[in-house]
Amino acid sequence: MNQLVTDLVVMISLLAMACVAQAGEWPICTPVRVATPPQIDGRLTEACWSQAPVLTNFAVLDSRQPAQPPTEVRVVFDERALYVGVRCLEPHPELLVAAHQQRDSEVYADDAVEVFFDPGRIPGHRYQFIVNVANVQFDSLDGDPAWDAQWQSATAVGEGEWTLELAIPWSVFGLDGPGQDLWSANFCRDRVAAGEPVPWEQMQCSSWSPVKSSFHDTSQFGYLALPNLSELLKAQVTKAREQYQLAAQQVEAIAAVTAVGAQQLRDKLDQAQVALARAEEVARQKQPAVEEIIAAYVQTEATLEEIGDVRQGAKFYQARPGQGDWEYVLAVASSMTKVHREVGRNSPALLTEAASEPLQLDGARGEYVHGQVVIVPVKQDLTGLTWSAEPLRGPEGATLPLSIRVVGYLKTEKPVYRVDFVGWWPDPLLSHLTTFDVPVGFCQPLWVTVAVPREAPPGVYEGQVRVNVGGDEQAVPVRLRVRSFAIPKTHHFRVANCYTESVGPELYGEAWNDKLKWRFRQFILNHRLNVGGIYHWGLDMGKEPVEDLKRLWAGGQNFFTIVYVGDEEIVVTPEWCEKVDAILKRAHEAGIPDEALWFYGFDEAGEERRQEMIAASKEIKERYPQIGIMTTAGFNQDMGARDELAQTIDAWVPLTPEYMKYRGTIAATRARGKEVWWYICCGPQHPYANFLIEYPAIEARLLMGMMAWKYQSDGFLHWALNFSPKNDKVIDDGPLCQWDPVTWPGYNGDGCVFYYGIDGPVSTIRLENITDGLEDYEYFWVLRDLTDKLRHNDALRHTREGTLALRAARRCLTVPPSTVETLTSFTQDPAEVERVRSAVADAIEGLLSLGLEQG
Repeated sequence: MNQLVTDLVVMISLLAMACVAQAGEWPICTPVRVATPPQIDGRLTEACWSQAPVLTNFAVLDSRQPAQPPTEVRVVFDERALYVGVRCLEPHPELLVAAHQQRDSEVYADDAVEVFFDPGRIPGHRYQFIVNVANVQFDSLDGDPAWDAQWQSATAVGEGEWTLELAIPWSVFGLDGPGQDLWSANFCRDRVAAGEPVPWEQMQCSSWSPVKSSFHDTSQFGYLALPNLSELLKAQVTKAREQYQLAAQQVEAIAAVTAVGAQQLRDKLDQAQVALARAEEVARQKQPAVEEIIAAYVQTEATLEEIGDVRQGAKFYQARPGQGDWEYVLAVASSMTKVHREVGRNSPALLTEAASEPLQLDGARGEYVHGQVVIVPVKQDLTGLTWSAEPLRGPEGATLPLSIRVVGYLKTEKPVYRVDFVGWWPDPLLSHLTTFDVPVGFCQPLWVTVAVPREAPPGVYEGQVRVNVGGDEQAVPVRLRVRSFAIPKTHHFRVANCYTESVGPELYGEAWNDKLKWRFRQFILNHRLNVGGIYHWGLDMGKEPVEDLKRLWAGGQNFFTIVYVGDEEIVVTPEWCEKVDAILKRAHEAGIPDEALWFYGFDEAGEERRQEMIAASKEIKERYPQIGIMTTAGFNQDMGARDELAQTIDAWVPLTPEYMKYRGTIAATRARGKEVWWYICCGPQHPYANFLIEYPAIEARLLMGMMAWKYQSDGFLHWALNFSPKNDKVIDDGPLCQWDPVTWPGYNGDGCVFYYGIDGPVSTIRLENITDGLEDYEYFWVLRDLTDKLRHNDALRHTREGTLALRAARRCLTVPPSTVETLTSFTQDPAEVERVRSAVADAIEGLLSLGLEQG
């Protein structure tokens, strides 16, 4: 189950029985319908199992070698359920490990079997079922362990093997019966067989499907083919042909508007026509082979996606009334929207605002405010495009400069998680470009930023962004409303992260100096994050000059890790204490209070390290009772309540899905005076929010702002800011950049939210939304602070104006379900976020108008 397993390719060959074949490189399983289902007792003795073909050829993830001892899987079904039988050959069954005895605990760290089903490749859900040798169950939906279903399992240990039976009702998948369909599937084995738990790196993890880097890689799953696939293919082909005809009509309708654009769309349709003809040929066959049907079905899905892009592109051009003889048009977009390079991948509604419509912005003093101006060619390719910005002019003759960066694109590889497409994704914000070209059929956003000074007079400011192509100039008005309050300088939502400063010298070489070092540090602080190091490779407080620590504290840093603990067994020796004492002395000389200093450790530790963690944290707490201890150890069912960890651990940090699942435990933990933060890394994946490059930008903003406020998380932890192991040079190109976004194999952007440019840091759409979310949080904090002041001001509270203002403020302090219902159900509409934020700002200004002062 481990998601950070390194590069893998599974060796696939034809399976021994007739139900398994190859469609390209993917294995295929055709389950057998049975009249009498198996009795779920863990023993594969029923007659139905002898009817089922055997799936073998499991391969070890990290060695590409056939797994030994072997694993065998059989799959049957009836009208009620899908049944899976697994035989795990094991020469030493006496050494099987089942250390986890609670449902949804880390059973994948034991001898266990994992089964994955994805009932629909586009779209679909990843259902995961795990059973360890002691028959302890784990299930998740799209990586969310809070999801629980009713299904049966049983295990049995015999001579030289252990066996497992599963019965999963069709209703678990939202189905009434088996029907006809093509699923993705994977069957996996976690093998310890060591007599005691071992680190996952020492386990043998093997898989039936050719996954690249983890069991969860649905893009590499094999196929589970239910009956009547021919009928399914025919329906799919019919649907594709209908969509093709509609797309062809749309393309011809826009030919008069953009001949070049229409020709590009025609070319894509021609390619779709060829693929569709091949699929139709297979569909007409009386008895095509299963692998032929699957190959045609998958090709038709891809063709449908291409046709959809053509239709989207045609809709965009149709939505441009009154374009006249313009060579290009300008549109506006929210900073919470990722504008795809290819026109057809964007919603037509995204780009329907004409150039005459202003870019509307709204922000507080001391805040960074963003929007986008999007350039779209209409008649021909644009070359040598340039731009300029007219400063915003506002009350009392005040002016505010606009800064413009070019939105860059990074080319992604196919990840292990579900994405809309693989290719060029918008992410870096490039300041070094002065011109670029845009072909017809594509678009190019400019990222517009206003840094609102704290002394700026409140009111409306207006200016323009101008775009010029060969003397043809167009302009987009920009209108900014500056609020009468300021974003607090103090960061009230704490963030723990790791910034690896050694990356800078590696990329810049001799050009790296103190000035450049502090350019990056100030960049991080300006984005309300920390120049910190939760791990030993981050900021080393033992080597930082006191003056530098002072500078970080004065710049807004609110979390410092003294040392990371837990790589090895911790014993509080005199030498260790001497090191910690020296760091504390330097921190105190810099004016950093104890509450900002933490020990972080036992990163994602499992139950096998619990006793070690108890002993170490007890020793540390006895020696340093004033310093908090924080961990992401996975004891979130109880958060230390059943032993001494309840007293020694000061902050527990679960993943966001566990934050949802263990709400009762979290409340009890806080009741005993402890903190509960949350974190993300390569997981969780959708439907939870994350920072991955392919995920909507709005997710980063909601996670760091309105979600954090709604669930009152005590802080946020992210393992890295600048992890980019595949790059050895800075970004000096664009808009299509050669920077490799892969961090861990199969993940794009995890642990890396900014890049390295010619003369300093390169921000990203994701980072700007992270910061905007932290600023949203501060809006709520300011409103609550003013509300508390009004509640304690009897003279104002009982006036009519005070009563109305207090009522409005209380309404706004709650994030509405239309914005965030749960951590898996939240808006994707930037206008909704702006609506709520504007209402909070109005409520703040209403309280200030009563004479209250912002703290």
